Amino acid sequence: MLCKYIKLINNENIIAMVNPECGNWVGMDSIDTINPVLVVSAVHVSEGRSVMETFTMEQWIKFISVSAVCIPVRNIITMVDVEDKTKKHYDDFIEKLTTKTELQPDMPDNVTLEEYNELMNNASEDEDYDNYPTLESTRYYH
Repeated sequence: MLCKYIKLINNENIIAMVNPECGNWVGMDSIDTINPVLVVSAVHVSEGRSVMETFTMEQWIKFISVSAVCIPVRNIITMVDVEDKTKKHYDDFIEKLTTKTELQPDMPDNVTLEEYNELMNNASEDEDYDNYPTLESTRYYH
């Protein structure tokens, strides 16, 4: 299996594992991906002194129980190999994603969805990018 970065015509960027036969994907009707992950980019300005671009990964198609997703080639702009560092982040994310259900309990029956979302928002730690005023412009993976 090969780890590929796939840019779609709807402007989504995903990372997924694909079969080696997909190297010549242009002539194919579709490609099968394993564990596709959405890559989200955000730019942060720290006190006007430096610019940081961060990348986060999210499950591309939520609430599914299968790891394989077929993508029609007509929806793909390009597909390229990822760097080793990016593949490591991808592998770590997939490992955490597969164990997520064990670590996070289900939403309690007596809590509304809004209350649950508020609890989850308060429980997460947001990074304070203003703590990095002396850094050069850079990219971080999360």
